[in-house]
Amino acid sequence: MIILHLCHGFYPGNGLESFLVNLCNNDSDNKNIIIVPKGMNEDIGLNPDIDVLEITDFFQVSDIVDKVQPDALLIHWTGAEALAKNECDLIMAGNKYYYKLKPGIRRDINNDPFGFLYVSKIINSTPVYIVAHSEFQIPMHIQTPEITGLIAVSNKAVRAFERNNFKKVVIPNGIDVELYKPEKRDRISKKFTIGWSGHLAKYDIQIYNALKADPDCSKFLFVYFGSGQLEPEPPDNHLFLGNVANMHQWLNRLDLFLYPSIYDSFSLATAEAMACELPIVACQEVAEVVGQSGFIYTTKNNCLSIIKDLEANQFTREVFGRLARKRIIENYSLESMIGAYNNLYRNQLKWIAK
Repeated sequence: MIILHLCHGFYPGNGLESFLVNLCNNDSDNKNIIIVPKGMNEDIGLNPDIDVLEITDFFQVSDIVDKVQPDALLIHWTGAEALAKNECDLIMAGNKYYYKLKPGIRRDINNDPFGFLYVSKIINSTPVYIVAHSEFQIPMHIQTPEITGLIAVSNKAVRAFERNNFKKVVIPNGIDVELYKPEKRDRISKKFTIGWSGHLAKYDIQIYNALKADPDCSKFLFVYFGSGQLEPEPPDNHLFLGNVANMHQWLNRLDLFLYPSIYDSFSLATAEAMACELPIVACQEVAEVVGQSGFIYTTKNNCLSIIKDLEANQFTREVFGRLARKRIIENYSLESMIGAYNNLYRNQLKWIAK
C-alpha cells in the first residue's frame, strides 16, 4: 500500500520526528511518503527510500494524491508548530490549554495547524485519517464524510474529539526498545542527576522554581534537553543542553527522569526514558503511559518529596526502573504500533462501511 503522511515539518526535539522515523523506517509492508511545507525538510534519520515532498500551499496535496494514488492520507495533528517557532503563546481557557498566534504574526502554511485539517475537504479519492498527537480541540465542521477516522496516541487524547463524529481508534506510540535500553555510560556528573526532555514551553514553572528554591536540591544536577531555556541565567546546577543527538545515550547518563509538563497526551520522551530503565517522576498528564511503574506527583511539594526519597534509595530506583522498561515492552513496543497501523490499513474499507 501507499501511505501519505502530511505534517508541518521537522523541528529539533519534536516528538513527531521520532514517531515518523519509528513508523516509516520500520514499516516494510507499505510505501510511506511524507509531505511537508517547503523548507521544513530537515534530516531526521529517515531511510533514503522514503520520499519527502515539499509543498507551498495546501492545494498541492490534492495534486500529489492524484499523482501517486495513495491508499490512505494521514494528517499528523500536533498543534505545536507555531509554539516551537515562538510565534504563538500558550493560553488557558476553561481548564484547557490553547495556542494563540502572537500579534503581528500572519497565518501561513508553516504555522496554521487548522489549515492542514482543511485539506480533508479537497481530497475526495482516498481515505483521510487525523493522527492526534495532542488533544487540542479541532473545529466542529471537521467531520465525516471528509474524515474517515481519528487515530489517537492515547485514550486521554481521544476525549478532546468526542464532539467530532468520525470513528476513533487508539494506537499508542511505539518505542524502539533495542535502541532505547539500559547501557553503561559515563555519568554526566558525580552528583545525583535528574533529566527532563521536550519543549520547555510546556514546563511547569512552579516545579522549576521549587527545585531552585529547595536547599536540598542544590546538591542535585538538573539537565534539560530540548528547545528553550527557562531563564537567562539559571543556577549552576541547572544545565540547558538544547537539542542533542543520540538521546538514548544521554538518558543512560541520568539517575532519574522528571517530566513536569503542563499538558500532554502521551510523551514519547517519558516512554523512551522508561525503556532505558530510568525511574520516572511525572505529571498527571502522562499517568496513562507511566501506569504503576513510576511516580505521578500531585503538587510541587509532593514532587520534591518523591525526588528526595528516590535519591536516598538506590534499590527503589532500580526496581521501578525495571518495572518501567517492562511496561514499555509489554504495552508500547514498536512492533505493536506498526502492526496496529497495518491492521488499520488492511481493514479500512470495513471501517469506512461501519
